[in-house]
Amino acid sequence: MAKHAFRAFNLDNQVISRFDDPTKILFPMVEFDLGHEYDPTTSTFVPSANGIYSICAGLYIDPLSVSQPVDMAIRVNGTLKTFLFGEPSVAGGTIVMGCNILQLSIGDKVDIIMGHGSDITLFGGNDRFYFTASLL
Repeated sequence: MAKHAFRAFNLDNQVISRFDDPTKILFPMVEFDLGHEYDPTTSTFVPSANGIYSICAGLYIDPLSVSQPVDMAIRVNGTLKTFLFGEPSVAGGTIVMGCNILQLSIGDKVDIIMGHGSDITLFGGNDRFYFTASLL
């Protein structure tokens, strides 16, 4: 039986302009991609099997660049499926992370976007700037 799971991350900071709202989040580093379904050049997951998938993402935002809530969303074929919210914190940065379980079809395009009202910086890191999916 084929395996369907990937984990990608970003070690670099991603600077996002308030004029690019919403913004596609980039995850160019691939830790593993068992089914060869993740494209790091577009940061898009395209399943090669129908099924129920667990999809997760996490971001760490520079505490000095956030003065209002931010939201991250899992998007499938351009349609928002799940919103994940983060509140600003002056004591160590804002973390936005979460998961959802979604039914996906072969060829669906899954990516992560962020909505915001100000210029922000996402801090890179393997454990705090990631995108994952796995077939359940």
